[in-house]
Amino acid sequence: MKALARLLNDGTEEETWIDKTYNSFTIDPRGRKRREILCPSPDLMAVQKKLYEKLLIHAAPHESATAFYPGRNIGENARSHLGRPFLYKTDIRNFFASVRVPLIRCAIKLHYPHLSQAAVEEIVSIATYENVLPQGAPTSPHLANLVLSEFDERVHEVSRRFNACYTRYADDISVSASCSDDLKVIDGIVRSGLAELNFSQHLAKTRFFGPDGRKVVTGLDVSGPTVRPPRKYRKKVAALVRMCEVYPARATTSNWRRIKGYLAHWQGVTPGDAEAKALSERLHLIKPDF
Repeated sequence: MKALARLLNDGTEEETWIDKTYNSFTIDPRGRKRREILCPSPDLMAVQKKLYEKLLIHAAPHESATAFYPGRNIGENARSHLGRPFLYKTDIRNFFASVRVPLIRCAIKLHYPHLSQAAVEEIVSIATYENVLPQGAPTSPHLANLVLSEFDERVHEVSRRFNACYTRYADDISVSASCSDDLKVIDGIVRSGLAELNFSQHLAKTRFFGPDGRKVVTGLDVSGPTVRPPRKYRKKVAALVRMCEVYPARATTSNWRRIKGYLAHWQGVTPGDAEAKALSERLHLIKPDF
């Protein structure tokens, strides 16, 4: 840890041993797929956060990578694809677990050429678990983005030649264009690029959409003139607000905050949306006593 301690300008990390254990648990956020999360020990979490904040964040991911970096978000990712009649979407299977030590080491050397070999190896040791990026460590999202920087540049450049738009939000890849044939060419570039990294493309989630189909990018509808949550999402939020109005006993603190969160997401994606504003005003009228 000495090289890393000097790098972070923090003498408190001179010790050579850190508890590198992880607590494993699963989440099922949408009721569809259980996902394993690896939470680092408090000591390791503190070092990883410091590493990200003092060093890693200073190397920006490719401009097409829209997740896990300040100033980039899911709304901007979707907004990039507005007004284009054709859409191609695919997914990287087992995203974090596919990012292995050799790729991480190469990415660190590429983006932080001033680091000594000792510092590089210490970062790799701190940021990995069983030779891959653990989903749950604060360093994993940024390092995954850096590993994919050259892939992002390659797909971005080919898309630009076709006047198409490429974005990647974590493991979700989206390309929109004016011609369906262009997307087939770009699909080939994506497939070969992922194969070179030994990443597995999720073929079941690989789809093409035309002018007449509803197009959703990272959970947001881009079929109309503005980005909005899909109709199903909007109806769900409206129904929840109505439920609290009709049955005040259900307007518990937890339910109210949950609905408030749904509306915050909606208004964050589409600022000034009249429907979201009206629902928010109605929800405010039934605010429970905290």
